[in-house]
Formats: sequence, C-alpha cells, structure tokens
Amino acid sequence: MKHKTLVVAAVLCVLFVQNSFAQTGNIVEAITRSFSKDKPVYNREALGLLLADRIPEAVIAYSEAIDSARNDRTVGSGIDGDLIGEYAYALALNHDFEAALVNIDRSRALSAVYKDFYASQVLFIMGFNNASAVLGARADIPPSMAGSYAALSGKYAMRAHVSGLAPSESLTRANQLAARGQSIQAIALYEELMEAFPAEPLIFISASTVWESLGQYEYASLLLGKGISLTPQTANTRDRVATLNSHLYELNHAQHQAQEPQSWFKENVIGDQPPRLMAYGGSTIASGMFSLNARLGMMTSKQYSASLNTGLNFSGGSMSGSIGISAYKTWNVFVFGAGINDMFSKGSNVLSLSPSVGLSFPDKDRSSSFDIMLNLYVPFSSKASMNYSLSIGKTFYFDYNLKKR
Repeated sequence: MKHKTLVVAAVLCVLFVQNSFAQTGNIVEAITRSFSKDKPVYNREALGLLLADRIPEAVIAYSEAIDSARNDRTVGSGIDGDLIGEYAYALALNHDFEAALVNIDRSRALSAVYKDFYASQVLFIMGFNNASAVLGARADIPPSMAGSYAALSGKYAMRAHVSGLAPSESLTRANQLAARGQSIQAIALYEELMEAFPAEPLIFISASTVWESLGQYEYASLLLGKGISLTPQTANTRDRVATLNSHLYELNHAQHQAQEPQSWFKENVIGDQPPRLMAYGGSTIASGMFSLNARLGMMTSKQYSASLNTGLNFSGGSMSGSIGISAYKTWNVFVFGAGINDMFSKGSNVLSLSPSVGLSFPDKDRSSSFDIMLNLYVPFSSKASMNYSLSIGKTFYFDYNLKKR
C-alpha cells in the first residue's frame, strides 16, 4: 500500500490523456505520428491537386484537410502552421486574396517552418513584388514546392486591390493590423497605399514599423528614410524629424548586427523569435509526500525553457519548502530536462539532481499547456535516499517584445 496514492494519481492522468485522444481512438498511433518528420497526412491529396494546377479543387481539399486536422488535434499539437501556409498559397492562386492574407498570418502565428516562403508567394501573386522579394530573399523553400512554385505563381500573378476604404481609413486599418501582429495583412495595405500615394510620408514611416517587427531592418530603414525625406522641414516638424532620424540610426545599427554571423546558441537554442514568459502551477505526488509547485521562466522559439522553481511540501503532518532551477527541451509533446532542487525545513537541507521526462499538451492557440511529468530525485548527500514523483500542472505562456522601441 506504500505507493497506492501514486498509482491512483497515475491512473487518473492516463484517463485524462485517453479522453484527450478520444477523437483519434488510438493513443499510441497519435504519439507515434508526433515523432514523424513528414508532413501531416491531411495535405497529401490537396498538395497533389495544387501541384497539378487544379487550383479550385486544391482549395476545397485544403479546407477539408484543415477541418480534419482541427477535429483530430492529435496529442494536443494543434493544426500545423505549414498546412495553413499551403492553404493560404492555394487561396492566393485562386485569387481569394482576403482569405489568403488572413490565413498566411494564421500560419505565421503557428510558427510555420516555411512562413516567409508562403508569405512572399502570396504577396507576389498579388503584385506586391518589393515586399515579396524582401520576405523571399532569406526564405527556405519547402522541398515539395521547389520545382513547381515559380511557374504556378507566375501564371496566376496579377495586380490585386485589397482595400475598398478611403485612404485615411486604409492607413488606420493597416496600423491596427500591424499592432495586432497580423503583419502580412498590414504589409499588403501599406504596399498598396505607398504605390497610390508615393509622396505621403506618414505611409512610409508607418510601413517601416511592421518590417522592423519582422526583423527586416534593411527594408524598414529604407522606408523610414524615404518617409523622413518626404517630411516637410519646418519648425513644427523639427523635433519629430530629429526623433525619426535617431530611430533611423538605431535601425541601421540593428541591420549591421543582424548581418553579423549568429552564434550557435542564438541560432539553435534561442531562435529567431523573442522568448516567451512562462508561468506554471501544479502539484506533485510522491511516496508519503504531496507538494504544491510553481515555476517562472522563459520558453524560446526553439522550445527550450529555463525556470526558477518553488514549492511547498507536506509529509506526515510536517511542511517543508523547496527552491531550484531547471531546464527543459520540448519536442512535439515530449519533454525532457533536469534541474537542481533544494528541499529545506527546520534542521534539514537536501540538495538533489532532478531529471524529468513527460508530456506537454498545448491548447489550440498555444497560450497554455497541460503537463504531466515523471521526476527523479538523486540527492547529493549519502544520508538521503533517491525518490521519484509524478507532477501534474498547467503552464501559461505570455508574449513580450524584447526589441527596443
């Protein structure tokens, strides 16, 4: 009966996970699928139709594929961003530009691997060649598209008109989209406005901000410089122009830094997006002990996390505290890592190495996850014995901008 509490908790966790996979009907198959590096099976028919230049049929097939992926969100991983990107590309080829722009921003929000490629092609088909060239310059090309996309995009390219609003309302709309992170929709509006009103400085200055947010400092600097040059030099604008010139200097400096080779750590651990704040709350069950735990840390775009951990432990009517640090790597839904944990109470202090493995099930928009971890405690002191525990909790993720504004 010593481990009865732990066993019961484990059974409850398994039942929870089974319920999460009720629509797939097979937990093993779902987890195995998450290991696969291949594209989701959903897009095979749609991709075949797209490459065969059967665009209307491809659009329907992609829509059905996304519905299937949504209904069958295996292991909580949500819809693949590149599937949405392919769908946006198909919509653009079908000249359904409003839907294409909305979906390309969805694809980017889901961290599609080929997000810049799909965005550049959508903008190219719409006739925004400058923006397309900027995004496409460093974009990786999906292998399935490598031999086909140029002919397809060229065949269906045209000059699209994306806004039916008055110019001032279009600029307000573009600024709102940019502020909400719907960057490609904003870029399409800015590009149209810059072409229609080439002497209006505010359009170029506003457009530069969205490119800066994407890390495209060279093009952002070009647009900001043009906006400054178009701004009348009067006593009323002197302070504003000085502020803009100061920011232009910062952009040029950022461009220079971006051109320098990235460190291995930045490229492989941090990634190209700012880290996200993460906050965890949960409980841990071990033999003869129950704990309430909290963690606060950061998660990088490469799915590495580091956190400061605290806990309150209850055992046999006594209470102790714990504090530690940990680092984890998430791969699909699988998590592994290790930490250093110090459990302390009156007259006792035990420092342990704490390796952990488990599962993390993100919600649809990846703003939180349900986490189940198996933890091992290996004390550095020979007076303490090794122990293990099962922890269950919830992690919340928060975006913040590290870039200086």
